[in-house]
Amino acid sequence: MVVQAGEALALINAWVEAERVILIDAVAARGTPGKIYRIDASKIPLPAHFLACSTHDFGVAAAVELARTIGLLPPHVILYGIEGQDFAPGAGLSSPIARVVHTVAARVNQEVRLARKQSSGSVQVDAS
Repeated sequence: MVVQAGEALALINAWVEAERVILIDAVAARGTPGKIYRIDASKIPLPAHFLACSTHDFGVAAAVELARTIGLLPPHVILYGIEGQDFAPGAGLSSPIARVVHTVAARVNQEVRLARKQSSGSVQVDAS
């Protein structure tokens, strides 16, 4: 497991030889705060609006698409996006997001268990 803050180049470097990657990030997809998105980024590009808002200068979604473009995207990449509520600098975790953190953690644990059954490769998790 590797935990990163979401800086794009550090993420790409962390997963450069990985078979499977699970990413977790806040997203601004114009949905209800706390909504959980699961996207198999190894099969489809991330929605354009996931690229537009990030608490990072060059965020997780941009890192995924950059890695795809330059041929460094691992074979299996799952993104869990949690619809954020307040993206202002210094904003804390809002209650709608806090309510789903355990749900996302349980889903990630299930993904990791399934991945370990399917392969002997390493599983990386980014919690930002």
